[in-house]
Amino acid sequence: MPDEEATDWRKALELSKHEIERVRLEIDRANIDKQRAETDRQRTFLERWNADMSPQHSYIVEHDRSSMALALNAIKSMYILNGGALIALPAFYGFLERVLPTTREAISESAVAFTTGLVLAALTSLLAYIAQTQYGKAASEGLNWRAIKLNAPLGTTDQQLMANPNYTASLGAQRHARDHAEVYRWAALAVGILSLLAFIVGAVAVLRPWA
Repeated sequence: MPDEEATDWRKALELSKHEIERVRLEIDRANIDKQRAETDRQRTFLERWNADMSPQHSYIVEHDRSSMALALNAIKSMYILNGGALIALPAFYGFLERVLPTTREAISESAVAFTTGLVLAALTSLLAYIAQTQYGKAASEGLNWRAIKLNAPLGTTDQQLMANPNYTASLGAQRHARDHAEVYRWAALAVGILSLLAFIVGAVAVLRPWA
């Protein structure tokens, strides 16, 4: 009897070992399937990211390039107009003195106007730079919330996304940066127009004796 009981215990122990090994293999297979599913999800995410972000990135790059080119050309024009007029003013003054009685007040008014135009052109450069920086920040935040949206499980609703603090923070930061960029852009445009007006005032002042 003791030998039979020992044999039964050994058989039970062997069965337990086999059962433990079977459960371990099932757990390993489940983990492998889970890792494979996560890998597939990440691959899908990267494919969706590439499909969604490539046009967005190209648009941002092209928009930045064209905006910078237009802004630089406009600002350079203001520098050239006011700076060139200010440099040429002494020679023009000497010419006018020989042709007609030009008052020194007119030349002084022109110099002040052209100098003001130069200062306003410099201020336009600063405002345009700040506006472009804010646009870049808005674009970066836009990429952030889009990444969060693309990385969310399939079928996630907008309401569920809004419950994500990182998602809402990126959305808010994008709106904030874009609003600031618009303010600085319009300010730069207004100051640039004032710089052009300063040149016109200076030109009218120096040519007033001809009237």
